Amino acid sequence: ISFALTTPFFAQVLRAGPVISHFIWALGPISGLVVAPLVGALSDRSTSRFGRRRPFIEAGTTVVAAAMLVFSNAPVVTRLLLPRSAAESTIHKAAIVVATVAFAFSDFALNASMWPLRALHGDLVPASQQHAMPVVFAICVVVLITTTVIMLFTADETPWKGSADKVAREPQKSTGAILMRHLIIAPNWMKRLAICNALCFFAFFCLTPNFSTWFASSVLQGSADSPEGSERALRFEQGVNVYGRAGIFRSIVQIILAAAYPHFMQREHAGNVLGIAHGVFGAVLLAFSNTHSELLGALVVVISACPLSAAMTLVIAEVSARSDASQRGQLLGMLNVSTC
Repeated sequence: ISFALTTPFFAQVLRAGPVISHFIWALGPISGLVVAPLVGALSDRSTSRFGRRRPFIEAGTTVVAAAMLVFSNAPVVTRLLLPRSAAESTIHKAAIVVATVAFAFSDFALNASMWPLRALHGDLVPASQQHAMPVVFAICVVVLITTTVIMLFTADETPWKGSADKVAREPQKSTGAILMRHLIIAPNWMKRLAICNALCFFAFFCLTPNFSTWFASSVLQGSADSPEGSERALRFEQGVNVYGRAGIFRSIVQIILAAAYPHFMQREHAGNVLGIAHGVFGAVLLAFSNTHSELLGALVVVISACPLSAAMTLVIAEVSARSDASQRGQLLGMLNVSTC
């Protein structure tokens, strides 16, 4: 849903240019590169009486909820912050800044809560059922705050049994040194998964910022630079709107596929399922990349759920299944580094 609505919100509600509308998608990789491995390693070694993962999940979810409220109401928040005498042009620019900062906070906080939440699922689910974990997680994404609250108060965590001296020494090392050490000593299977994950998300991050522009400019032959009210300008606006609606359907399909993939994996290896999912989307994109049909363009957007859902669930499930609670957080954090 975020992928589907964020770019139209910046382009239509805030009237931001295409540079800013696309720049915001660089914030995810940056936050993932910094936050995910650090929080993953810290949650593995947390000695909090509330548990290893709970403090990170609770804090991150709270910040995400607050940041999203500010983001979605950026024009209103801006008018409350600025004096009444402020010019409309100043309010417009400030609203874009407020929305961008709020979106950045939500991205950083989401990474701070998402990876400990995935690690907690892995801690609680037996190894034999790890590949079914994405079904639970996909539902949790839809009702993030509700399920997080339930998890915080009902999950029974096992405290870390590591040495107190080791906990005291670990923070003295630089973050870079800790991450480099984890990358070097990571098992070979983890390195292979990380390379596969990096290639998948490299393709996604090349595609995502340009998807709505492709739909509006190539499929519907619109133009963002045309005079306001002209036929091509109206087509471009229509393309952005249709892409947003197709993106919502894509989110629904992603959830359905997340529930279906574990059943596929009972017959096929995770790597084969991942390859088939990417192959299906690649074939559809190749066949219809030059289409001018609104329906076929929307179909391409919806079918992109196949590789997105597979990459976001199958690889994580593999890491959770092959790791134990003492290293699961840092390995998932490393996986997110490969995403970035």
